[in-house]
Amino acid sequence: MTLLSSYDTPGDVYDILVKNDIAYVCDGSEGLQIIDVSNPVSPTLLATYENNSDIYNGKTLDVAISGTVAYIAEQIGGLQIVDVSNPSSPTNIGSFDIWKSLGNQAQSTGPEASSIEVAGKYAYVALMGEFNEPNLAIIDISNPSSPQLVGSIDTTPSLNDFSLDMFLITDTVYLADDERGMQIVDVSNPVSPTLVATYDTVSNPARDVVVSGNYAYLADWGAGLIIIDVTDISNPVIRRSYHFQAGYYYGLFLNSDEAYIAGGDDGFFILDVSKPATSNPSLVGSVYDTAGSAQDVFVSGELIFIAEGKTGIEILKREMASNEKLPDLIVKSLKIAKSFKRGKKAKIKAIVKNIGNANSNNSKISFYLSKNKKKIFEGDTLIRKSRIKALVRGKKNAVLFRWKVPQRQRRGKYYIKAFCDSSKQVEESDDTNNIKVSKKVKVK
Repeated sequence: MTLLSSYDTPGDVYDILVKNDIAYVCDGSEGLQIIDVSNPVSPTLLATYENNSDIYNGKTLDVAISGTVAYIAEQIGGLQIVDVSNPSSPTNIGSFDIWKSLGNQAQSTGPEASSIEVAGKYAYVALMGEFNEPNLAIIDISNPSSPQLVGSIDTTPSLNDFSLDMFLITDTVYLADDERGMQIVDVSNPVSPTLVATYDTVSNPARDVVVSGNYAYLADWGAGLIIIDVTDISNPVIRRSYHFQAGYYYGLFLNSDEAYIAGGDDGFFILDVSKPATSNPSLVGSVYDTAGSAQDVFVSGELIFIAEGKTGIEILKREMASNEKLPDLIVKSLKIAKSFKRGKKAKIKAIVKNIGNANSNNSKISFYLSKNKKKIFEGDTLIRKSRIKALVRGKKNAVLFRWKVPQRQRRGKYYIKAFCDSSKQVEESDDTNNIKVSKKVKVK
């Protein structure tokens, strides 16, 4: 691995997310730093979104991006909703005060936002709370200027809950709940989320969790990486584990068959997790000695972005060996009717296949309506995003849905475009073959 650059932020970096060559850096008490990384050798600050100045000791701990909106978990500041359509000028468009809404005002206590995921019209916020305070809140963000609490849950009512991170897949939330281990919550009814099961980490704080296929990968601070079989979510079972030296595991990023680990003062390293059913993880290469304490990691192609607390971020490049095993996702087929009728539902079916030589992790597929058949999306209309579960090499997955054609849609001839791994969650051997364009369809 080669160090390309570093960027020292004014605060303590807890998390980092990169989208469209923009890094959104959660910089603790110094807010959200928005950095242009299109030239990773020379990252450039575009703007800083400051924490809510009216809230004492608010810290930006996590961020989720949906479209051109950033959803920020701001500790005591709760949920902040920010328009980042112009990354150089982020603008607040809404907020929700979780501390006041779900806390005990008589005792001046309340849960604090630590992590966030967004899906559809809901924001799922992991919380750090005292006794009898919820550790998960579900908020309706369909009107971002006026978000509304829909539901919440305290998974261990008689104990403190410090949910430090979370992972959402379909209707299930996995919480890395500090000393309470991993909590699995059914959110199919967002008004009334229900605890399904708990995996007890035996006093080792669960810090981060990622789910792919039938396995949950848990960064368990002093216990290392734990791989848990969640085929039956009501009965999670440990399958494998790995603990390097005596260090602590803070964050992880799963990329195909590899887990990228932020190991605090022990730096950053990569583990091979290709055979969770039969083999323990193994170290790939050597440990990278980070300048600061590695808190979290984000991977995009050959680039690795490490959140390093007080020393900011580092950007590494990992040169891929020509014989390295990687997945390769394609849209094998795209089936639609010859014509769509305005105001009616149109059936669209795509088959996604992994033709690479390694398993893929979870990904997303996007569908567009277009007046042209070019494999670009400028001027196209996004009509659907769907989740694709982890695909074993050689296997395929069908995505079928019915799109209600808007009544106001102009009549004419169009194309449907399907773009697999549109969220760039999978490191592929070939990312130029992810788009398929349908035959011409007539909108009547």
